Amino acid sequence: MGRLCGWPAPDKRDYLAQAEAPVAYYVGDPDEVAERIVHLHGYMGHMRHFLQMDIGGLPHAHFLESLTLLATEVKPRVECLLERGN
Repeated sequence: MGRLCGWPAPDKRDYLAQAEAPVAYYVGDPDEVAERIVHLHGYMGHMRHFLQMDIGGLPHAHFLESLTLLATEVKPRVECLLERGN
């Protein structure tokens, strides 16, 4: 998309700066992603968390794997952490 709009390619330093908590990107294993969602919930009290995936042309198989992990691993962890009050 960026290429079509004439935007420069993403810079690795910019990506890494956004991948570290508590900023924009949710990168990591299911525990790390769940903890970041719950951490943000502590500040915002939100009931829905929207994530945009497929940044940078992620292969479809990886996209499906990530989506499956969100549904089967991350969501249950988030619910458990919120029930415990963490």
